[in-house]
Amino acid sequence: TLPCGLRVHYADIPAVFAKCVLPSVVSLLPSFSALVSRERISIVHTHAVCTMAIECMPLAAQLGCAVVHTEHSSFALDGVASRVLNRLQRAAMCQADAVTAVSQASRANLCARCGLIPARVHVIPNAVDTAVFTPRPGRRPSDGTVVIVVMARMTRRKGAHLLAEVVPHVCARCAPV
Repeated sequence: TLPCGLRVHYADIPAVFAKCVLPSVVSLLPSFSALVSRERISIVHTHAVCTMAIECMPLAAQLGCAVVHTEHSSFALDGVASRVLNRLQRAAMCQADAVTAVSQASRANLCARCGLIPARVHVIPNAVDTAVFTPRPGRRPSDGTVVIVVMARMTRRKGAHLLAEVVPHVCARCAPV
């Protein structure tokens, strides 16, 4: 237990490859069931597409918990691996009481992959409190230029292709960028 009262539980599931575990349900069920009972959990929040999230959604629902799922990634629609993963997630998503996505693009991707009705997926964007996080006035370019930095993993799954599409539009609309 952390000083703020938050409890962190570690699931000792062996990784198969690149820190990934195989879905099994059988190995997770006893420990997850005990955790839900012992901690009196009423809401389970799953995050993104991972084997543990896919397994926990139906387990939590069967144990009487409400299930909230947040999606923040974009995955492919084609290819054997993507199709299998999307079908697993589609089946698991049937157990979700609420579904959120961090952007309209993420919602569209999730709906396309899992056959969800867009109205069922609530968009709650990632946010920055601009009252707290503002550029230091002395650090801004004196000529009025706006400098944009993207700190991200530059992969298609993380939306690098969308960034490449939007940069020319931003530069055309917002001079000088």
